[in-house]
Amino acid sequence: MRDEYAVVSTTYEQARSAKVPPGIPVTLMTAMQDPKMPAETRRIWAEKHKEWIDKIPRGRHIVAEKSRHMIQVDEPQLVIEAIGRWLVRRVVSPPRRNAFCSFRKEVSTARVSGWIEDSRSGASG
Repeated sequence: MRDEYAVVSTTYEQARSAKVPPGIPVTLMTAMQDPKMPAETRRIWAEKHKEWIDKIPRGRHIVAEKSRHMIQVDEPQLVIEAIGRWLVRRVVSPPRRNAFCSFRKEVSTARVSGWIEDSRSGASG
């Protein structure tokens, strides 16, 4: 464990200097409930995450106020909705080429919206 801490600064610097290739969708979720982390540190944590995601074209930052490290366990609806938004933007909403594509988009959007609604109500399918 001590060896891992010895390279933290190098790892952070590598992460800060890394560039996300154009066209890669990025959603960053920041968990805010860490009882071991002081409130001021959590505030700075979220601020740094926002600074990073703001550098990515169309990057999205979601602050999970009620979550600890495992957002998908503590606030699964946030994760489901983030995936649903991504699906609608990327999979369901390609550039329209003709009337068929437009129709397909509407049908697919309805399916994704239904999936999100089912997840909220606890329905499976």
